[in-house]
Amino acid sequence: MDLEGWRQNNPTEVYLVALDVVGFSQLLDSPVRLAGTRTLLLSSVQSTSLYPSAKLSKAVAVHFLGDELRIAFRCSVISAVRALSFTRDVVRAIKASNTTSKTPTRVTGALIKELATPKIWNKCRYLDGCAPATAQRLMDYKEDDVKLLQPGEFVTNRNFYESGECTHWRSRTFGKEQCWVVDMFGETPQ
Repeated sequence: MDLEGWRQNNPTEVYLVALDVVGFSQLLDSPVRLAGTRTLLLSSVQSTSLYPSAKLSKAVAVHFLGDELRIAFRCSVISAVRALSFTRDVVRAIKASNTTSKTPTRVTGALIKELATPKIWNKCRYLDGCAPATAQRLMDYKEDDVKLLQPGEFVTNRNFYESGECTHWRSRTFGKEQCWVVDMFGETPQ
């Protein structure tokens, strides 16, 4: 099975952009809203200037999990600046759609610099490794049974933060791990 230029089972350093739909379980009862949310996520990614060029140069891998969309860019081809700019473009597209929607789409997200390993299971491509595991752990992290990451917020790990592109992000501790958070949607107070 083709991995679009990525080598199966070969760990690759990536900038992983993960987008997680807030309240996804509520969408399961409404197939139309569910399809609309998924279409919005995918079209928001495709509308960016980076995605089509990264796809042509085989510098991007995508993994869609239903309520979470993971987009991995090879660090050897795409810079942290471009990965962050891509994320802002996706958020702008979602925000623009939300202005005309009765049921706005809300997401949390993560920007992670780690290793990801493209794999295939039952003819399905997916991303495994540190980057997806870190994104999942940080986006789902809870204290006193309350998620630490609020709707609209994006978290980054030290590796991405040290790229120098997140200097205005505020520090927040997730367990014993220092991370940095920014509200890209403007929904929570800074």
